[in-house]
Amino acid sequence: MRWGMPGFHAVMIFGAVVFFWSLYVAIRTICKEKIFAMSICFLVLSAVLSMEETFGLKELLFWYTGAVNYTWVLAASLLTLALQLKIREEPNKRKQWMLAGVSIVTALIGSGGALMITAVQCACLLLVLALSYDEIREKKLIAVPFLAAFAGALWNACAPGNFARNDSTMSEYGYGVCEARDTLYCWKEHISKIINKPLFILILAAVFMVTAIWGRKMISKGVSHIKLFMVMAVMLATQYLAAFPAVLGYHGIMDRARTGSTFDMIIKMTLIFTVMTLAQWSAEHIGMINKILMAILVVSVVFGIICRSEIKESIKEGYTYNLMKELYNGTVRDVYKVREATLSQLDSAADGEDAIVYSNPIPSNKTMYGMGLQVDSEALVNRSAAGLFKLNSVTVIYEE
Repeated sequence: MRWGMPGFHAVMIFGAVVFFWSLYVAIRTICKEKIFAMSICFLVLSAVLSMEETFGLKELLFWYTGAVNYTWVLAASLLTLALQLKIREEPNKRKQWMLAGVSIVTALIGSGGALMITAVQCACLLLVLALSYDEIREKKLIAVPFLAAFAGALWNACAPGNFARNDSTMSEYGYGVCEARDTLYCWKEHISKIINKPLFILILAAVFMVTAIWGRKMISKGVSHIKLFMVMAVMLATQYLAAFPAVLGYHGIMDRARTGSTFDMIIKMTLIFTVMTLAQWSAEHIGMINKILMAILVVSVVFGIICRSEIKESIKEGYTYNLMKELYNGTVRDVYKVREATLSQLDSAADGEDAIVYSNPIPSNKTMYGMGLQVDSEALVNRSAAGLFKLNSVTVIYEE
């Protein structure tokens, strides 16, 4: 395997860094003010990394297929959103064309992975277009990112591979399930789980206060009643559209860690943006906003004290806390050693050989992704490993 485990980890870490960087770039472009952007970025990361339902991140950050189809395309989508906003703000025509050209590339990448990310990208870019209705005649290039993303979405949706998993289970499930109803049920289940968490409620309260204080220029020309309604409607529609492809593909359920965790992330980010818009609208249209902010602060402190045990438990069950814990106690290192030893044996096997690998079991952990190799040499992952290392077959026997 080229570059071995160190190379694989370097690629995965680089991809994760690009994702977090693109998230900050998008937030910085939306927020405009640096201190405001950094505050919102901290709150967004707290929501998506530090709550108990975030364990799907191990598939999104440490599994190559999950990273390529979800994390990396989401990073491209965030950059496309930032580029569209930059086109809107840029007065120089030549720079607008340059930004539009780059946005075509990022938009096509953003539409080329999981369809739930494709749907989110198109919905958010369309929202920016709708909010820019009075500028679109002078700056027609604002529409380029959306058009590129939509074209990529159509191409992606028509790809035969999208129906491979669906067709493989069709004989068992059939088409009798009402996907629209199941999507609504799935959305209700996920959003109820999230908004009932005291930690997330406090994060939303902090987002409101921070935006009302520093974010009064977030949406240029202010937030009218129509714009507020538009944002709320599109954000809700975005959540639904994000769930629909996954529910359709998995026949009424969303039982994969990567899809569930990505959907939770989308819900959290769209709710945060909705609260940001509501805060700007409140600051512009409500005269006693300072008293409201003080009331929210007092209630948040009291609420946090009352729910401190639940908040503490939520953080301790989150992905970030457990990753730091397993880095500290050596679990991550032990997982790395087992994986490295297994790959070294496969790499040293002769071409065309029926390789039998004796390996220690992967140490019990909450944050690292397993290799998936099994005793059965006909298992999908085993056959893939055999093809990668030019072997006839691969059998992995885990010693107790």
